[in-house]
Amino acid sequence: MSAPKPSTLLLILALLAVVALFVVGVLQRGPEDRTPDKSALKERWLERPKPVADQDFEGDPCRRPLPAGQRCAFEVKGAWALTRSLKVTTTDGVTVVLKPKGQGRAVPVQLKRPGTSQRVDLQVGQRGAGVEITCQAPVNPMVGCQVHVG
Repeated sequence: MSAPKPSTLLLILALLAVVALFVVGVLQRGPEDRTPDKSALKERWLERPKPVADQDFEGDPCRRPLPAGQRCAFEVKGAWALTRSLKVTTTDGVTVVLKPKGQGRAVPVQLKRPGTSQRVDLQVGQRGAGVEITCQAPVNPMVGCQVHVG
């Protein structure tokens, strides 16, 4: 007896997937007189990533003011969640660089409007990431850039 063709295996897997989706749809359906709660469905399937927990930081996540031209760097540990949210808020001009672990490229984000409230929401993957924040243009040069992470 010869082995089945790859196209036959793919067809069987596709059929099994369709059957599984049908079963999940039938099990999720409520009584006939009830309409589905769209907000509950959105919350369940489109929920936002959880924020990075405080204990997941390695190093100082920029809790002190940064003088112009200086940078702070810290790591976000890996976690079971597929992605997590890391918010960076400032009123100064800063550059935030996200370096995902396991990927070769860094993602730079420039917050260029000193004097206005600026925020970036970084998505940290399951493996974690390195983060560097560089002070480019502080609103008050005597104090430096004030950045809130988390």
